[in-house]
Amino acid sequence: MASEKQNFTFYQGEDEQIDFYITDDGSPKNLTGATLEWGMWSDVTRLLTKVTGNGAALASGDGTNDVVRVTIVKADTIAMPAGVYYHECRVVLNGNEQVVSVGKALLRESKTKD
Repeated sequence: MASEKQNFTFYQGEDEQIDFYITDDGSPKNLTGATLEWGMWSDVTRLLTKVTGNGAALASGDGTNDVVRVTIVKADTIAMPAGVYYHECRVVLNGNEQVVSVGKALLRESKTKD
């Protein structure tokens, strides 16, 4: 089951790292060998995609490889309008696909982004 309301705020044109702690019945879930996909949308238009090895990686938090780490770089958002976007993270582990996190991403205007 997905962790809902995983909301976060960031600013146009900044480098940002977002960590999603993944649990199974309250315990850290070992995601070793998993494939990761994270996306951000405006309505039905996908604006950002991060996948394993290209902006999405596993890290260790409370357990081993239990954190999905998404890296957003300046170029990803420098020209993107400020606003509220939907984001979703999907993990494929041992052939099983599961949405593990969803929420709102609030992109704020930055006056110093250039």
